[in-house]
Parts: sequence; structure tokens; C-alpha cells
Amino acid sequence: MKTVCVQFSNHFDLIWRRCWDREYVYQGRRYASYRRIEELCLQRNLELAEQGEGAYSVEQALTLRAFLETHPDALPRLQALYDRGLFEVCGAGEAIIDANLCSGETLCRNLASGVRYCRDVLKMPPLLANHGDGFGSSAQFPQVIRQCGLPGINGMSYSLPDNQYWRGLDGSTVLVWWGAPGRSYFFDHCYHEPCRVCHNLAAEGCPACSGTGLDLPQNVYPPFEPVAADAFLEDWAQYTVTSEEMLPPEGFSQHLRYWERENPTVQYRWGTPRLLAHLWKPLAHAVDTAPDGAVGSRVENNPVQTGCLVSRIRVKQTARRLESVYYGWEKAIALTAGARARLDRRRWETLFLELPLAFFHDAVTGTHQDEASRELLDRMTDCMSRVRAEGRRALGRAPAAEVKPSPGTKAIVFMPHAAPLPCRAELPPADWRRAPPLVAVAETGTRHPVILPWHAHSPAMPLATNRLINPVGPDARTRPESVTPRLELQTAEPLAWTSLRLEAARPPHPLPDRRLDNGSLEIRLGEHGVEEVRDLRSGATAAEAAQTLGEILLEEDQGDPWGTRRTPAFATGLGEYTRLLGAARFDGYQEAWYGGRYEPNLRFGREADPKIFALEWYVTVRLIEGLRRLDFGYEIFWKSADRRVRVAFPVQAPTDAGYYSIPAGWLRRDRYEKTENHLWSPNGDWPALHFVAAAPGNGRCGWAVLNGGTPSARIADGTLFISLLRSPGFGHCLERYAQDYPMPTCGMRDGGWHYFECSLMPYGQEADLPALALQAAALNQAAPCLLTTEDADPPPRGLGLRLDAEDVELQAAKPAFAAGPRDAIVLRLVNHAPAARTARLHLPPGAVETVARCNLLEDVEETLEPTGDTVQLTLRPFEIRSLLLRPPSAAGAAPR
Repeated sequence: MKTVCVQFSNHFDLIWRRCWDREYVYQGRRYASYRRIEELCLQRNLELAEQGEGAYSVEQALTLRAFLETHPDALPRLQALYDRGLFEVCGAGEAIIDANLCSGETLCRNLASGVRYCRDVLKMPPLLANHGDGFGSSAQFPQVIRQCGLPGINGMSYSLPDNQYWRGLDGSTVLVWWGAPGRSYFFDHCYHEPCRVCHNLAAEGCPACSGTGLDLPQNVYPPFEPVAADAFLEDWAQYTVTSEEMLPPEGFSQHLRYWERENPTVQYRWGTPRLLAHLWKPLAHAVDTAPDGAVGSRVENNPVQTGCLVSRIRVKQTARRLESVYYGWEKAIALTAGARARLDRRRWETLFLELPLAFFHDAVTGTHQDEASRELLDRMTDCMSRVRAEGRRALGRAPAAEVKPSPGTKAIVFMPHAAPLPCRAELPPADWRRAPPLVAVAETGTRHPVILPWHAHSPAMPLATNRLINPVGPDARTRPESVTPRLELQTAEPLAWTSLRLEAARPPHPLPDRRLDNGSLEIRLGEHGVEEVRDLRSGATAAEAAQTLGEILLEEDQGDPWGTRRTPAFATGLGEYTRLLGAARFDGYQEAWYGGRYEPNLRFGREADPKIFALEWYVTVRLIEGLRRLDFGYEIFWKSADRRVRVAFPVQAPTDAGYYSIPAGWLRRDRYEKTENHLWSPNGDWPALHFVAAAPGNGRCGWAVLNGGTPSARIADGTLFISLLRSPGFGHCLERYAQDYPMPTCGMRDGGWHYFECSLMPYGQEADLPALALQAAALNQAAPCLLTTEDADPPPRGLGLRLDAEDVELQAAKPAFAAGPRDAIVLRLVNHAPAARTARLHLPPGAVETVARCNLLEDVEETLEPTGDTVQLTLRPFEIRSLLLRPPSAAGAAPR
């Protein structure tokens, strides 16, 4: 007898065509949230399964968390169905996130947190990882999957591994399971519109929608067919009916009984894919001994939908900042004496759940509609405020009236890195028009500049003819009212708190020469841009006669939020429309300013490019004393369609192959050839999380560009390119065939005022790439800062942990999961070298009772014996390693 397991499922989006947890009214109709849609689908599928008329699987833990928050009494029902093989949760983690745009820690923790929740709370451990509809996949994903106790992955989309097994950057291997044969239906013709009678404005009591507010007649299914006779594996097959939002078909058992009567050798039974695990488990047992002929040819599965690396760039910048704030404060809490005892771990973990939502594959990628984008930005901004408040509370600094940065106040900064690297601390927002110039002075007398990314001390651009205002620069009304001052620390004691006194800075004064010099780099300023950067240590020069460094480019980009649909017809440098406005020396740094506008379009009604209504820019070039990097700040105002803005750094690279930062590592990639890549995107770049680096050559040092939230990069013709903006003219999948589903989408063109930052720096040879990766990660990790009055309490006391490890990043220091041992700490290390590295963890006397190696779920795998006060360990190339540290109070304590 052959057996077919039958189930229903939904591919639930958390953000895309509607909001996650916010209804909105558009064109006189109220649109339900995804959370509400998913609640209705779950309720109906559970009812059918309990009646013997269905089986159901859910991909993401966030969907179940939301459902059980509303229906806490449903958990025993779910567990009873799981025991009968009629319900399960796939191993997507908290959410199906984009695996290229998140940090390494988000990649790790999204999966680990979701798997732990399913295993420990739901009592339904996933068997395989899942990444359905995810746009590409990271080379470190196999390692993350294995460290979450999963042997393989299914549910991948678009760019796929090309063999039975996928081996990642560190050598970890996973089984790629495409699912059992059988028959599978996927329907996306139904995205629920509001009820056509009540328009979801007065749904209660509406007979047309049964109070749901939805247009229920949209749930229409075509005739179904049985499994074909040859679609079995070992006499087993799978039958799946999947949609994104549809309610399940009613009376489906009638089809099953009819097919059994037609073919008595086949039985159909309700059951989730877990019942078919015996088909892939023998392959999983061989995962660590897979022959080379069965292993895929590449470590990553990219590029896919390269427009996603740029579309709705504000969301990407804010999500990057949210990661920086959350993980920075988390390190401070974990490594400060007494802070963990005051922290509500469950509340802290709830705050973390905003990150998987922000990095959901239709969220951070910018492929969603306008109302969803507003909800995302609001949630991320609110989460950052709550993280800071929880951090201050855990540190015993109850939130009082916020202290503004001013002379006489004290900045207490936690250095979140294990090595003395340059880093930034964010101060409370200030009015950039009136904020006094400040400098932070350490107890040793060392001065550290406090920098405003934009301020009132730079010259305004000349007004264009018949224009009374500028959209960029110090006289622009489009600038935000406040700016976040940054304290630029050249060095500080690692993993410890440092006190600095804010003082009035020396006033700026003009620089008469077209030259910046800080003893490390020498910059030659031209009339239209930076003409040359010379590294005084190596003598290397970045220069190109035909193009300035950091020049803005305007390019055709015909496409949608996912990608470009045809090869660009033009790419134009805007250097000829850019003018030097001036330069000045500040206390601890120097700046030069350039401004420009797209002059061919200045004549109203006679625009040379009818797809652009406005394009103006204001560029700040900044050289900080003592640092071997040149910072660029781009203030851009535009309104356009079907266009892209890049910046170019012609560094005369010897080859177009280069090095790109990825979550928890970096890769060498050949030039992206702008060819078809799985979803109609012949233009675009590679994903580059923190940096892109040109290869060094002929004994010369290499050059890299470090980005701050613009993760789209390309190397071509010896030039490093970073994409900043694109303005898709058509929504494509945000529209629907045969369906009137109007949505607000004009925000996808990213019009208005923007600010971007990146840095150019030399890095030596290929052996210096791990150090470059650490510097780029440090630049993207803001240091937590407490701003207090002069008579405030002394700074918090750090634990005194010290990590000595060349090329190894302390990616995270966190309180153990709430269900784990009380007051325990987890350290997450990442080896950024392509060779093994030794790490030595120095423990303060009496602070730690035991140190153990654990997986990402924080299950102990091996207890490590210290030698004196030191634990020594060896990390494989690009290995992610987690350590569980238990203080004496936690070594024998029960979990809480």
C-alpha cells in the first residue's frame, strides 16, 4: 500500500502587502493586518484538523507567538494535534529573514530563538531549517543551522544549492531536502480585500463577511487532482495545498476518499511533513561524510533580487541602527557587574523580537507598501528608545530628565569591542542649528571629537535661479530638526566603561589650502571633488584623472522594488555639476564641503531627464585626527522614477574581483556581470554588509569602502561602487492580476531628503582582511553612552573579562536565554580569518565558576577547564563559537 500525507499550509508574510499589527484605511476601505489574517487562518485550520478534516504547518515562530498571545488557551490544542502528526512548526526561526542584510548575530539568534521557542515552549522541536521565499542565502547559514541542532534545510527559494548537500564558509555541511515527491499546489490569487459590503469599517454583525471584515468569496479553489502514479519515493508521497492568505478548502476529505476508491493501492491520510522524515534521515546521517560529488559547488546562493539591497533605503539604515543599539546595550548589560540581576530577561527577549520583524525578507528589503513601511520605521524607533530605557534601568540609572550634551556634562561610554578599535558613541539628539561645538576629554587628557554629521558651521550652496530655498545644506528646511552627535573614540579600554568630560571645543577656522592632512592620510581637494587620497604609511595613492573619489553617479534603473528589469542605458558622473564650497579645521578633525544640483533639469518644463524632478546634493568630506580613514557624508534630495544613485571610488584596483563583507565573515567574489539572476534583475550589485574591498596588487596596499547601512556594492573597471538610492517606477508584485487591490506605493521611489555615510580606507594586503572586517564591524556598532551631570555617580563597574584573540570578533555578549541558568552570560566569538586562530579568555578572580562550550541554543556541549584564570580555545577558519559563563551564584542555581 502506498501512502500520501496531506496537509494545508500558508506562506505567511509578516510585512508586505499590509502591515504586521496595524490596520489602515485607504480609499474608503479598512485593510486588516497580517496578524489578524494569520489568526483567522490558524483558527480555521485548527478546527478542521480537530475534526479530522485537515493537517497544518506554520513556518515562523512569530506567527505562533502572536496567535498564542491572543489565544493562550490554544496551546494544549496545538500540542495535541502535534502528537497526532496533524500540526508542526517549520525551522524558519522567529521569521524568514533576509540572510544577506542582517548582522551575523541576527542570523544566529533569529534561528536559535525560534527553535528554542518551538522546542521548549511549544514542545514541538523543528526537524529541518526553512527559508522559504528568502532572497538568497549567506555562506555562514549552514554553520548557523548545524549549531541550532538541525541537520539540513528545506523550503529554499530562487537561487538554490546545486547539489544534495550545501557546505558553507567554515566547512559546515547541511542536507538540502527538496521535499517528498507528490503533488503541491500554491495559490497566490487571493490577497484578502475588505468586505465588499461593510468595507471592514463596521464588520461586527455583517452577514457578508461573518464579522471578519474580509471578502470571503475570494477563497476560491480550482479542481484538485490526485498524486500521479510515478510520484512516490519508497511508496510515500506528500500532498500540499498552500497559499499566502487563503482560508483552507472545505470538505477536502471527499476528494481523498474518492481518489482512494479510484485507486485502492493508495491511501491518503492527513499528516504534516514530519511523518515523512524517514525519507531524508539516512541522507542527514551522512551529512558530515558527504562525498565531494554530492556537495554543492558554492558556499552561498546569491545574488538574487539585487534591487532589494537598495529599495526603501531608510528601512535598511534604521534596521542596521536598531541592531547596533540593541547588541551594544546588551553587551554593556551582560558585562557590567550587577546589571544582569536587575534585568528582566523575558522583557529583554521580547525587545529582541523586533529585529526578526525588521529583517523579515519583505521588510528590510524594501519590497513592501507605504503603510507597512511607516509601521516598520515607527516600531524600530520605539524599540531603540525602549532598549536604552531597559539598559539604563539594568545599570541602576533610572531614566530621569534626559541630559543634553553641553559643556560640563559627563559621557560614560562602554567599549563594546574586545580589542582597542576606533568606535563611535551616540549622544542624545541635539538641535544642529544651535548645538555648541564640543570635545570629550578623557581622564588622561586625550581629546576625542564630538561630531555632528550635519551642522550649521558649513557654507550654504548658492541658490539656483528663481529658487528661494535649497533642499540640502545648512539653509535647508528639509533637514531633520535634530541630529545625533557622535563621540569618536580612537581607543578605549575594551569591554569596560570610560568616563569623559564634555568641554567646549575650539572654534572652527577656515583652511585656505585645498588639502586635508592628519598625519595618516593626505587629501587633495579639487574644484569638483576629492582628487587624491595618499596613505602616508604605505605611500599608496587612490586617484583617477577622469573621476573624483566619492563622485555621485546617476544611472537608469528601470524596474520594481525587487530588481532592475533591463540593462541600464546610461550612467552619468555628476562631478561636473559639483563645486567646492569650502573647508575648515575643527577640534580634532577637518572637513571639506561640496554641493551640486543636476543642472540639465533646472529649466522648468524643459528638463533634460523627464524622470527627475529634483536632484541636489551636499557632500561632507571628513578627516579625523589619528584615524587612517576618510569619511564621506552624502546629503541628497531627489524626486525621480526609474533612476539609481551610486557613489564611485576609483582606486585603480588591479582586478574586478574583490572582497565583500557578509554576516559573520567575508567572501572573495568575482565581478557581478549584471546578468539574469532568478527574478529578472540584470542590474545591481553584490550584498556587502559592512565593507567592500578591492584586491591589492603588485605589492601595493588595497583600498576598502566601509558602509553604514548601504549594503549594495560592486567592483568594476578598477572602481568601488556603492548604491545609495533607487526609485522603482512600478510595483510589480505589489499589484495583482485579476484583482482590484489598491495600495499606497509611491514611497517605494524613496523621494525626499536622505543622508548616507561611508568611509574610504587603505588596508594593506589580503592577510589584513580579518583586521579590516573587525574595524568595519566596530564602526557599525555604536558604543552605549550614559550622559550625566558632573556630580553623578561614578561609572558602572565592568566584570573585568578580557579576550586576547587575533582576528576574532566578540560578536555578542548576552544574558543567557530566560529559560537558562540565572545570571549566566553567553559570549559569541567569530573568527574572521581563513585560518585557525587561538583565543584566550581571561577571567577575573571569583567572577566565573564554570566556562562551557555551547551551541546557539545554549545547550552545553563541553566544559572547558581554565589554566589559572585563562581559558584557551582554538577556532576553525570562520568559525562561530559560543561560550556559556556561569558565575558562582548561577553554577548551581535552577533556571528561572
